Amino acid sequence: MPEVLKKIDIIGASGNLGLSIRGALYSNPNFNITVLTRKSSNATFPSHIQIHRISDDYPKSELLSAFKNQDAVINMVHITEIETHKKIIDAAIKAGVKRLILSEFGTNVPELQTTEPVSIY
Repeated sequence: MPEVLKKIDIIGASGNLGLSIRGALYSNPNFNITVLTRKSSNATFPSHIQIHRISDDYPKSELLSAFKNQDAVINMVHITEIETHKKIIDAAIKAGVKRLILSEFGTNVPELQTTEPVSIY
C-alpha cells in the first residue's frame, strides 16, 4: 500500500506556481498544509494556514524545526538558488521527510539559458 502524505510543507507558496499548488492542496481536506516563508517576505497567507517564518539564509536548525513531522516538502525556490536547495534537501533528509518535490518542473529546461547557471553541478 502506498504511503499516505498528509502533512505538506510548501516553500514558495506565494509565487505564481506556489499559489496554485497551495490552493489545490488546501481545497482537499485530506491535506494539512504548512507554509515556509522567509522572515523578510511581505507575503500574506490565509489565517487558517500554519506558517513557519525562517531567517532569509535558511539556517539548518530552522529548517529542521519546520520540517519536523512533515510527510512532504514542496520546494518552489528558484532553480538557480543552488545553495538554498542543498540546505533544504539536507534538512528534509535529516528531519525524515518522506517526499521532497523540487521546483525544476516550473522551468523551461530545454531552453539553455534557464539551465546554464546550474549546469556545472
